[in-house]
Amino acid sequence: MNGLTKETFDAMVKVAQDAQSPKALAVDHPRKAYFQRGDQTEVIDLPPPLRQSKVRNLEGIIDAAQGDAAKKPVVWHDDDGVRLVLDDADRRDVVTLPLTHARPFAILVELESAVKPMDQRRFVRLLRFELGVAAVTVAPWRKLEWSQQKAAQGEIAPGRDRLGSDIQGSVKGASDLPEELLIPVPLYDQLGERSSYPVRCAIDLDVYNEQIVLMPLPGEIQAVIDEHQASIHERLVAALDGVPVYYGSP
Repeated sequence: MNGLTKETFDAMVKVAQDAQSPKALAVDHPRKAYFQRGDQTEVIDLPPPLRQSKVRNLEGIIDAAQGDAAKKPVVWHDDDGVRLVLDDADRRDVVTLPLTHARPFAILVELESAVKPMDQRRFVRLLRFELGVAAVTVAPWRKLEWSQQKAAQGEIAPGRDRLGSDIQGSVKGASDLPEELLIPVPLYDQLGERSSYPVRCAIDLDVYNEQIVLMPLPGEIQAVIDEHQASIHERLVAALDGVPVYYGSP
C-alpha cells in the first residue's frame, strides 16, 4: 500500500465513503425528504402515511370497501374486530371496526376462566343487575335458607376411645332450583352487533361455606363467539361480491 499503514488506508476509505454518503437535512415537510450529498441537495417524495381509520358499524366497513379508495380490498374478521385492507396489492391502509365484549358477556368469560364462589346476596345481584336475568327467575334464589348443625359422635371400647363431631349443612329451598341456567347476554357492544345469545351455565351450592358458584359450561363461550363471527362473515360476503373475506387478522 505504498508505505501506508492499514489504519491510515482504512481512515482514507472512510473519509471518501462519508463524502459520498447522503446526510439527511432537518426540513419539516410531510411529503418530502431532503438529503445533502456533497454540494448537491436531493429531494425524495414520500408516500402518504398509512391510514388507520375506524368505523362504528359493519355498514361502515362495507361502504369503505365499495368506495373509490378501495383498489384491491380484502376483509378479515375475528373476535377483536373487522379489518378492511383497502389495497392488498400495494398500500396497507386499514379501516377497522373494533369489537369489544358487552359487560354481561365479559363477566361470563371471567367466570369461565376462574372459579369465583360468592355469597347468596352477591349471587342474586350478579344475576339480576349485572347479567340481566329476569326477576321471576332470580326470585327463588332470594329465598334460600342456609343452616348448619353439629352432630357429636363417640365410641368407647377396651383399648379404643374415639370422640368426634361432624358439621352438617343444608339449604332450605334448594331442591326446587335448577342445576343449570340458560342466561341470554349480548356478545358485543358495537352498533348492529348487540344480538343476545343464550349461554348455559352450571350452578353449584357449597352448603358448608354458604356460597354459590356460577360457571359457563365447557365450550359455551366459544360457541357463542363462533356463531356471531359466522353471522358477520355471511353479511360481508353477501354485501361485498367478489371481495375476499377471511376469518383471522391480516
